[in-house]
Amino acid sequence: QALDSKAQVFVAAERNIVPEKAVDNINLMSDGRGATNVIRNVINNRKYDETLIEVKLLNALNRIMGKDAQFESIRVQEISAGKEAGETVWEVYLQEKGSSRFPLSQSGSGLKTIILVLLNLLVLPEIDAQNAYVFAFEELENNLHPALQRRLYEYVYSYATENKKY
Repeated sequence: QALDSKAQVFVAAERNIVPEKAVDNINLMSDGRGATNVIRNVINNRKYDETLIEVKLLNALNRIMGKDAQFESIRVQEISAGKEAGETVWEVYLQEKGSSRFPLSQSGSGLKTIILVLLNLLVLPEIDAQNAYVFAFEELENNLHPALQRRLYEYVYSYATENKKY
């Protein structure tokens, strides 16, 4: 297949996942804007399979995190910020095994990078129903511990070879 017939996915070096106003579309930008809404829509909209986030993404996240952290759940919840202006703002929350739930905005950028990569690899292709992709990930090593870097790279490599995406 020609390069132009493939969906092109790019994750920029400068990226973040932040609380967002509710938008009912799936539009993930290279800098991470839209990630909260992608997760919110997939979990809460009946036209999507919530197991893409609650099982597939979460299992991959736990595989990459290894002994550093294991998460029981990923949720998107309404937060109070912005409500005064009549806006509903949502935030991604993770719950680590044996611990309480915490907002993703209070975690490091390494964890957010891993989640953005997984959204692009595992979730968006299922929603778009495209069969051919070109993935470009810029400076994934930024703010990632070397052990996490290794496991993330190994995961991306395994994904590519198992799904013939190389």
